[in-house]
Amino acid sequence: MASQLKDKKKMSTRAQMLITGGLTIMLGFTVTIGVLSWQSGKEQKTLAEKYLQQIAQSRGLQVQQELSHARDVASHLGQSLIALPHAGITDRKVVDKIMEYSLRANPDYLSMSVIFEPNAFDGRDAEFVNQPGQAPQGRYAWFVDRDQAGQFAMHPLLSILTPGQGDYYQIPQQSKKDTLIEPYSYAYNGVPTLLTSVAAAIIEQGTLKAIVTSDISLASLQQKVNQIKPWQGRGFAVVASEVRNLAQRSASAVKEIAALIEESSVRVESGVRLVNDAGKTMQEMTQAVNSVQGIIGEIVSASDEQARGITQVTIAVNEMDGTTQQNAALVQQMSAAASSLEDQAQQLAQTVEQFHLA
Repeated sequence: MASQLKDKKKMSTRAQMLITGGLTIMLGFTVTIGVLSWQSGKEQKTLAEKYLQQIAQSRGLQVQQELSHARDVASHLGQSLIALPHAGITDRKVVDKIMEYSLRANPDYLSMSVIFEPNAFDGRDAEFVNQPGQAPQGRYAWFVDRDQAGQFAMHPLLSILTPGQGDYYQIPQQSKKDTLIEPYSYAYNGVPTLLTSVAAAIIEQGTLKAIVTSDISLASLQQKVNQIKPWQGRGFAVVASEVRNLAQRSASAVKEIAALIEESSVRVESGVRLVNDAGKTMQEMTQAVNSVQGIIGEIVSASDEQARGITQVTIAVNEMDGTTQQNAALVQQMSAAASSLEDQAQQLAQTVEQFHLA
């Protein structure tokens, strides 16, 4: 009976462990799926934002290139026109024809205008002052557009000196720099049209000669912007495809995570063994270092003793040198004494010879 109760308790404990383990695994799997789903949604949103940014940058670059091209067209036209007087050509009708040719080469432009500074083209502004159909001050200030039949038509610019209305001339004329004019309205063939002008300042040897503009309809620019179609009509298909791919990657990631956990356990065990081995090696290295330190200490002590011995030998050598010097001095003294005795002996012998025994 007691053994049966023990078996039931063991089974109950095992069941509890299995249930706990199962719930833990299910919870972990649920959290993993939730995290992966959140990451998938975040990644998809980031992908969509980057794609739209690329489209916007591409279209913006396209518009910028068109505006840059308009500036280049105006600049090239202006450079060609200021070269005419140097070639002896000062006929204003020639300028009209060159402007018509430039507008024909750029059919997207509404119009093009050329405003020379006073007497900057032919020096004949005074001849055209107050003449019907001429620009203020008799200057060459004209623009060319197309009439309702599509034919080119020349018109004098009467508002170049009027603040606000003449900004397309006054702003670049004052700054002497190429300028993109703020949008403004003008009636082409009686139809109010919103446009912008790309103005090029034509400068020769530091002197402003003329302002040339390329006039572009904002409607045409807006039409180009409206051509932007995210994913080119494939937006939902692209999103669905990416979500499906992310889901597949999520499932694969779950399997990879399980494999990585198992591999990590093996590596942890291997790492523990390596750490233990490293600890033993460090102990051996510590002992070796201590032994080396002891040897170095003995070498230092021996070196100290040798230094003291060398000092004593030096002192003894110095003493022997002093004794040798003293002996040399004594020898010299003895030599001198011997010489003196020899002299005295000779004197004594001479003295003895003077005495005769009876």
